[in-house]
Amino acid sequence: MDAFGYNALSGFFGSSNRKERRRQEMQYMQGILQMQRQEQQIETQNRIKMQDMIDQSYATANKLLTGQHARDKDRERIKNMSNDYLQPINDMLRQYGSYERAKQFGIDRLIAEYQYKLNNNDFVYQVSKNKENLAKIIQVQNEGKGHLLSLRDRDNLARFQAGETDVITYRGQLDGEIDTKFLENMTVEENVGIEAYLYENLPTLLADYSYMVADQPNANELITYAQNNPESLIPYLKKRMGISGIQQADFGEKAIKTTLGTELVKGLEMAPRATGAQLRNNSYAELFEASGAGQYYDMLVGYDAGSRPIVKDSVVAQTSGEIFTNPDMQEKVLRQVFGDRIQYEDGKFIVEDFGDGVGLYNFRGSMIYEDELGPLSLEKNLDDMEIKGIFVGQKAVGIDKFGRRQEILMTEGEADLDPTNRAKSINEKLAALDDIQFQPAYIIQMEEDDMFQDDVYYKELDMNYVNIAGLDADENINKSLSETRTNIANFAKDKKKKEKQIALKNKAQNQLASVYSNNNFAGIDMIADTYAAPVTMSMLNAGIDYKMLPIVMTELLDGAGKQAQMSDTADTHELMMGAISNLSVLQESDPELYDILKSGNLELYYRYKEKTSPKKDVDELKSRSRLWTKYFNY
Repeated sequence: MDAFGYNALSGFFGSSNRKERRRQEMQYMQGILQMQRQEQQIETQNRIKMQDMIDQSYATANKLLTGQHARDKDRERIKNMSNDYLQPINDMLRQYGSYERAKQFGIDRLIAEYQYKLNNNDFVYQVSKNKENLAKIIQVQNEGKGHLLSLRDRDNLARFQAGETDVITYRGQLDGEIDTKFLENMTVEENVGIEAYLYENLPTLLADYSYMVADQPNANELITYAQNNPESLIPYLKKRMGISGIQQADFGEKAIKTTLGTELVKGLEMAPRATGAQLRNNSYAELFEASGAGQYYDMLVGYDAGSRPIVKDSVVAQTSGEIFTNPDMQEKVLRQVFGDRIQYEDGKFIVEDFGDGVGLYNFRGSMIYEDELGPLSLEKNLDDMEIKGIFVGQKAVGIDKFGRRQEILMTEGEADLDPTNRAKSINEKLAALDDIQFQPAYIIQMEEDDMFQDDVYYKELDMNYVNIAGLDADENINKSLSETRTNIANFAKDKKKKEKQIALKNKAQNQLASVYSNNNFAGIDMIADTYAAPVTMSMLNAGIDYKMLPIVMTELLDGAGKQAQMSDTADTHELMMGAISNLSVLQESDPELYDILKSGNLELYYRYKEKTSPKKDVDELKSRSRLWTKYFNY
């Protein structure tokens, strides 16, 4: 290899200068030695610190047990033992008159026996053991782990100090920490409960409990029972948590990650699942409103209780009010169901050239099956369909006389407004089916524009995997929703959407103004600006679910208003601010109401109000809280 090549490689294989290479190696070794010395110094310092802690703990224990803090009964017992062991020695001294003479007769043997007996008996052994155990307990406390001392050892120490026992016990190890990491895997909406703490820590708790009861006569029975009945450990767990300073969390810590598909599935679970008996006495709309589900949909996708399906030949589907009144959400759903066939024309969603009607429900609620359609059937080639709205309805699923599974969309006629006719109509509709099950369903109402007679059809938005996945995918791009809207909508469409949103907000605000601000439209903004923030903050501090803001706002405003009416000198604002501050003591003043507000469950809330308030007041509360929901939502 030439000189150039050698010099080029020397940077990888080391310097060609041996003296320089030696100097570098020495520097490297010195660096390692210096690092080792530093690590040794740190280790020595840690060992000294640990030994000092042990020595200090032992010294403290020795002082407590044998110093000025020793128990009087222990001093007296040592004194009496010493006097007893000294008696033979004193007797021999008196008998022989001097130590020298007594020495010839074995006094040294008696002195040795005295020393041995005084330092080697059960009491002295227990005192020594107590000193050792107390030293360990003090050390544990000094290390900040006093909460892990066994309840048995803790109790025995208290009893020893009170003179009720002569034994200080120490397990030899600490109780296990109560693990709360599971809260990180539970969402802030999930109720935790004491049972979650129990089962997430069960092996540890069983082991610790076994030691706690080990000295009891029926210890084996207690341990076996706890193993077979874990929830019997809950009182023990609560005591442990109290000592550990662990406040039971009502909810998990994990941030909620949800999708539109997930929420729609959840919505169907919340919607009433009415039976035939219920439908004979009430419309589905009434049952839906009573359940509080309307407010859930209003917060989620928009809801209008007053907007109902159109009537065809005096027949209409039994449904909720219209859902997906939020135009953006409505479009997401319709594009998932109909794809690119959905068009927006003159403020309306149109499905162009709908085609085959198989799988739809006709206006009477009967499903259209393939084998029912002849080649010339109009329902084989449906024209454009106008979307009239999306609703929550209910279908009846049963078995017909031929053993076939049949689905019927529940409908009602104008005559069914008469309760006596409603029962008759329901009975006729269900007469041909057995093993009937009622299921809530998302229903899209469509109208075919016909030259001679418009036809009405219903399509179910099935919450199957494909639709859920599609809705989830749409929801995942919510951060770029503005850009997406711009790409898929024209100027007129955006204008229509904004107009509809403004109209919905104004409608709610006008209705609120008639209640709270003497028809002063701007007065509602002033009320919201003044009280919404402090109410929200007070709810947050009290642990009340934010979803209950419209409810709490209504309750506080109505309560302050009624109080002000009772006194000519009362200041409504002061009453309102006082009511807001009182949310902090609601847990003590009304625990049941507090727990319900914390849960965010509207159905439970309305059940509670129906028990405690007149129906008129409950209906008024529902109406006003829904208006506040709309106001805050838009």
